Amino acid sequence: MRKLLGLMYVAGALVIADQLADLVASLLAKGPTPTLASWRFGAFGLLISRASVFLIADVMFFTPAVLLGHRRVIRSLGAMHFLVAALLLVGLVEFALDWAEVRFQVPESGVRDFQYSTLRAAALALLAAAILVWTGIVAFRATRSHARHKHADSPLLAGIHRDEESR
Repeated sequence: MRKLLGLMYVAGALVIADQLADLVASLLAKGPTPTLASWRFGAFGLLISRASVFLIADVMFFTPAVLLGHRRVIRSLGAMHFLVAALLLVGLVEFALDWAEVRFQVPESGVRDFQYSTLRAAALALLAAAILVWTGIVAFRATRSHARHKHADSPLLAGIHRDEESR
């Protein structure tokens, strides 16, 4: 069982590497021009559209870490989640600024689709940032309480400790 759980780390890393490689290939295919607001706007949209796949990879890292009791891995993932959340929020601000510039370049016939796509990407980015922060907090709380309650259920998976169930 331990070996199978260990393979989840490898699978999670593979999913992330694949998504990042695909993202880089997509961005490089059309000639990267990060000085253009329209390019940055599209790049953020491409990145955030992969959020659900990154979430699956996230579960593939956390599951074996929790089940195998890899406290340092859980804490490292928690710290990484805080960093990515901060970067995502900075990217969202840039996305909003780029939107203010790009929206005037959209033909009248495509304005409605543009607005919906923009709203979807912004909402998804906010939701992803909230999930990242929440996961980071829970990861640190889980590892802190793990030292005190060796046999307690992990709050990462169950949300409560055994001594809380008895109340």
